Amino acid sequence: MENTPYLAFGVEMTEAGEEVTTMEEELERWALHDCSAIRDARGPDEMKRLFQRFRATRGKPVTVTPTVTIRSIDRAWTAFVKRWNLEGREAFETMLKKREADHARLSVSELAGQVCHLSWDQDYRCCIAHFEDGCPHCREFGVA
Repeated sequence: MENTPYLAFGVEMTEAGEEVTTMEEELERWALHDCSAIRDARGPDEMKRLFQRFRATRGKPVTVTPTVTIRSIDRAWTAFVKRWNLEGREAFETMLKKREADHARLSVSELAGQVCHLSWDQDYRCCIAHFEDGCPHCREFGVA
């Protein structure tokens, strides 16, 4: 019989008796906006803004919604902290700027926003996207 990890009450154990951590356990270490584990951190408010920018590049929310739980936001924060610590401050911020540029260049919502702003610049009362899907940018200008 091969040497295989032991199972004790659903927890995988190595032969030395040490628990093997799962990704879920790793991602539940830090609560949202807990900056205690961040190396070379900026201020807490700046770290929150960086997290918001990081999530926004993938169209992900940073607040609890009917489909996004506080647990998933905590996991995202922990992944953010781990990535920051792994890559370092400068590399992370460079990556974030590149992601934001890619998002602005490739995002359909960004394109709709550009169309909306161009429409308003031409003195139209709202844009074509407003009539098709409802435009969040038109709402900024007071069109319901």
